[in-house]
Amino acid sequence: MVNARIAKRGTLVEPLAETVRLAFAHALDARAYFPLTQIGRRVLQARLIPAEEVAAAAADLAASAVSDDYCLAVKECWQLAADAYDRAGDAEASREASIKAIEQTLAMVDTVTQSSAKAHWVKETLREFRALGGVPERVTEMRRRLRELQDMSLDEFGSFSVPLDGIDELRVQTFDKFKALSLSDAMRAMVGFSIPDDVEELKAAVLKQGREFPISNLFAASYADHEGREVARGPSLDFQDEPTEAWYKEHGIRYLGIIRRYRVHGNIEPARQAVLERYSVNEQHLLPIVQASNFIPAGHHHIFSIGFARLWQGDYATATHLLLPQVENSLRHILQMAGRDAAKIEEDGIEGDRPLNVLLTLYRADLEVILDQNIVWQIDSLLNFRPGPALRNELAHGKLAWNEFYTDEAITACWMVYMLTLAPILRYWDSHVAPAIDVMTSSGEI
Repeated sequence: MVNARIAKRGTLVEPLAETVRLAFAHALDARAYFPLTQIGRRVLQARLIPAEEVAAAAADLAASAVSDDYCLAVKECWQLAADAYDRAGDAEASREASIKAIEQTLAMVDTVTQSSAKAHWVKETLREFRALGGVPERVTEMRRRLRELQDMSLDEFGSFSVPLDGIDELRVQTFDKFKALSLSDAMRAMVGFSIPDDVEELKAAVLKQGREFPISNLFAASYADHEGREVARGPSLDFQDEPTEAWYKEHGIRYLGIIRRYRVHGNIEPARQAVLERYSVNEQHLLPIVQASNFIPAGHHHIFSIGFARLWQGDYATATHLLLPQVENSLRHILQMAGRDAAKIEEDGIEGDRPLNVLLTLYRADLEVILDQNIVWQIDSLLNFRPGPALRNELAHGKLAWNEFYTDEAITACWMVYMLTLAPILRYWDSHVAPAIDVMTSSGEI
């Protein structure tokens, strides 16, 4: 920078080359891996020292590393040697130095104790060997070792419990309230438990919580599946910058965990059980609802009616399979009714439909106008977003185990579909929907 200010372009002031050589030599003598790497890269860029000399010096220093030296610092030195050998035209020596650098990543495994941490470094090694190419045996070895460590990490996972004050009282209150309602009134009142939280208030709450506990946000959270594999990674947070939308989503989902537990077990379940004690609900009794709702496209009414019947009956495994895959198609349907074509045309003229994640990206503003920002956020956080539950993807690929259909997130998602179906017809409920349900109730069909 100094040279650029005081010398002509393409020329160096007389002391510069000697000064840099002295700094490079001092870093070597001090075995200062990181400074040597920083100086070495500038030396190579400005061609102040021959590349062969830089490569030999960096390789000699890295090769003489002792066990106490920080592996990633030694790795930087090997990478400098690889770059310098490459500039010098020695491809074989460059590749050998690159392999030595990757082996320093693998050496980090011995510096940690938890199997999950060891698995992280093995995965990084695997990625680097794949990027290098030409070492299939090392890739195979790393894959095997990674799976072993991920399986071992499952034994290290723990659990903790949070007392839910007042949930028993809430459950009793909800049960008594719904036990006194008619079926049509109960079906309408159930929508109230699925109204999504205000997104802006939720963001403010999680940001306040994050600032009160800053250390927990300095590092990215890692999410593993039932086999111990890392399937998602949440962003870290530097409070000097505005949090990203992904950070808000991840922490919003965590924040809502306890709130959803209250709603599911303090409201939804006791309300459903109170109704089933008095009425035997099946799919024909849901038809007046689904046939009146413009959220459901033609030809899909019976799918929704059976799904909602199973929902009321507490068969969440069946309800999840029937209802959640329908959301994507219903979103395309309401976009089309609003005059927005969500189809795509390939270069060869073949037409198709856009998947859920694209709908929630390209057409998000349109969906927020039609449905509401809070509803769209809830659809995204439950069905699409990772590291959220991503229920739509997990269900489509058959990855949900039996107990996962009965989690708070899956139950919330199913009743969200119920809410989306009823919301457009609530204004006509007393005049059109309730009479049809009440007729069946009074005639003994329920």
